[in-house]
Formats: sequence, structure tokens, C-alpha cells
Amino acid sequence: YEKKTVKRGILISLLITAGFSLLVALMPSIAGSFSSPSDSQLPEQLRLALVHDRASLLKADAFRSFVLIILTAGALWLAITKKLHVKYFYVFLALLVIVDPWSIDRRYLNDSHFVSKVDFTNQYAKRPVDEIILQDKDPNYRVLDLSVNTFNDSHVSYHHKTIGGYSPVKLQRYQDMIDYHIMPEMRRIWEDIKGASTISEAQARLGDYKILNMLNTRYIIFNGSNPPLSNSKAMGNAWFVDSLVWAANADEEIALLDSVDLRHSAVVDERFKDLLSGFVSGKFPEDSLSSTIQLTSYSPNQLIYKYKTKRERIAVFSEIYYPAGWSAKIDGQPVEIFRVNYILRALRVPAGEHEIEFNYMPESIEKGATYSAIASGILIILLVLGILLEIKRLYLKK
Repeated sequence: YEKKTVKRGILISLLITAGFSLLVALMPSIAGSFSSPSDSQLPEQLRLALVHDRASLLKADAFRSFVLIILTAGALWLAITKKLHVKYFYVFLALLVIVDPWSIDRRYLNDSHFVSKVDFTNQYAKRPVDEIILQDKDPNYRVLDLSVNTFNDSHVSYHHKTIGGYSPVKLQRYQDMIDYHIMPEMRRIWEDIKGASTISEAQARLGDYKILNMLNTRYIIFNGSNPPLSNSKAMGNAWFVDSLVWAANADEEIALLDSVDLRHSAVVDERFKDLLSGFVSGKFPEDSLSSTIQLTSYSPNQLIYKYKTKRERIAVFSEIYYPAGWSAKIDGQPVEIFRVNYILRALRVPAGEHEIEFNYMPESIEKGATYSAIASGILIILLVLGILLEIKRLYLKK
């Protein structure tokens, strides 16, 4: 291209872009009113302040764009007229490209968005009640903390397995249990211990809370500075039941939890009838002495139990039923998990002494790992082929 044409193009581009930026900087109102229908709900003073702030932001960014355009156009003009070496032009352009986004990024991620390690750790400092509970070296229990917003506070989960905590992806079935059973039982606890003047008196007033017991709630916190209340009726991490109570649908299943003795029976949806056909219900004299089940190993994605029983039993586990990820094996052989008590998992286990293993491995992760391995293998093969072809080309050239 001729220099004259290039210079003319630069000047036209400069006038359009820089001119528009300068126009917006001087008269930001051309962009609109800087208000929205929702602003009408705000007090007048706050609404006017928001409008002013929005206009100021646009004005500042428009002027900033004007300066950047002028600097870039100036550098390009000097490079074309050979008053600036091309390599220095590229260096200058690279600096602008780095500094401009960096300054914008700092608006959204800067020092104010970070905390020191000390400040971060302090928020998880142990309270006196946490120190007391952690003296219990058996990790197989859960804690209900009534001193915080139970289902919107994640700090308790830093030290304990909890009934509450926070997750934006909470399972709907667990939310149902919170609404229909757990929250009412929490209110009952407060009513039961209301007026107690000592920890011992509050402890003595604790009642029987079926769903919290089923969820293995061993400790109840009502004040972070006081000792916890101990729930002796917690049912443990696994137990055998003697009978099954069938529910026609989800509504009936969650409702039956009020009337069924969950220590000895389990509420089961009728969709699992085929899986449990032929199972003999009933309590036998030898059951209480000969049947045991114990959690021997725990990790977030693997649970191992050992059990002993003289007859076929139904084992209920105080863990959430989630078939999309969890699978089970007995002595290495896959078995099907079914749902009981609306949210818990259960297994039909044969007589004898056996080991149960639960593993969490969603199909999506398994497929993803397989596809990733295949893709990596193809890339390695292509890389090796490319290197070999290049070696062959160089050899033939010589």
C-alpha cells in the first residue's frame, strides 16, 4: 500500500474512534438515562446517586479509550513515517495490550478480594464446644448445630460431619426432609430444653427425635461456648431392620416416617418390590445376639463395612441414597442399592460374615477419564508421527 493511503486510513479511523470516545466523555448522556425500571423502588437520593455513578463510570472509560486510541495511532504514525523503529512500535503496542486489560481486571480482582492466611484460618477457629466434641475419637457420628443458621452455615462442617451445612446444589429429597421432619424436630428440641438452667437439666429433657436419630446425630450444639448435649438415641452409621413397610409413592414414603419404628423397620417405595421379593421379614430370637454391622473404613468416596448375621437381612446405612454416583459390592461382587426412609440407602445382604464396600464413581467421571485417555493417546501418536515424518524429510533432503 502507498504511504499516502495508509496515512489517510489512519486519520479517518482516528477521527471516527477517538472522536466518538471524546464525544461520549464530554456528553455521557447520549448513552441514555442511566436508570432502569427497578430503580424506581429505591429512595430518590440513592437513585440519583446511582445515576451519577453510572454516568461517571462511562465518562471515565470513554476518556480512557480516547487516550489509548491517540497513543496507538500516534505510535503507528511514527512507525509508518520511519520516525520510530518497528520493533519499538511492537514493544509499545505489547505494553498497551498488557496494561489496558490488567487495569480493567484490577477492578474485579484486587487486593481487597484476598485475605491473609491468618484471617482465613481464624474464621475456622475451634469454639469451646468444638474442642469438647473432638475429644470423641470415634469419627462416625454427626453434629447438629442450633447456635448458627443450621442449613446456611458451612463453618461447622470444617470440624465435624454435620446435619446442616451449606450447598447450592442440595438434593431435593434432603430439602424435603429438612422441611417436613428435621426443622420440626429442631423446634421440638428448643421447646424441650426451654427453661433448663443447667446443661444436665437440658440433657435430661431431651426427647426422642426419630429423623435426627436415623441420621446418627450424636451431639447437639445450642451454644458455642457451652458443652454440647449428647443424644444417646442416635442409631449409628448402619443397622439391621426386621421388617419393611411399603409406600405407594414419595408422599406416602415421607409421611410414614412419623408412624414407623425406624430402629426395627424401614419404609420402602414399592418400585423396589422386585428387588426384595422373597425376603422373609420378622424378628428372630437369635438376631440381637448374632447380627452385627460396623463401619471399618471411611473416606468421602469409599465406605467399608463388615457384618455378621445368621440369616439374610436388610442393612440400612445412615448415608444418602444417590444412585447416580454410588455403587456397592459384597465381597467384591456388585449388588444393587435401594432406597429406604425416603433418603437413606440400604442393601439386601446374605447370611454369614462379609465385607460391604461402597464406592463413589459417577458415570460422567468414568467416561470423561476414558475419553481424556483416548484423546491424549491420539495426540501422542500424532506427535510421534510428526517427528518421524520430519526426520524422514530431513534425511531425504540430505
